[in-house]
Amino acid sequence: MIPHNCEIQTKSEAFFQQFHMVICGLDSIVARRWLNSMLMSLLVYENGELDQASVIPMIDGGTEGFKGNVRVILPGMSPCIECTLDFYPPQVSTVSNC
Repeated sequence: MIPHNCEIQTKSEAFFQQFHMVICGLDSIVARRWLNSMLMSLLVYENGELDQASVIPMIDGGTEGFKGNVRVILPGMSPCIECTLDFYPPQVSTVSNC
């Protein structure tokens, strides 16, 4: 496994197509939505049927304090980030005035 510590928006479709799955621990909903959109755009449909070989599962996880969650998203087969935005807690700024 090779970690990539960079802005995901700078990577091409070909970069994402090389993976069998994407494990992300992104720090924002905006980045999660972007990655979700990218993986959805890579889906191939033949005669209206999803080619399951084009599905790249996304394992999404995050924490808020001591609370954490993880889930598997199968683009085109299970609810995606866009479909489940209501499950995310409101983002809280942790800026301190100390």
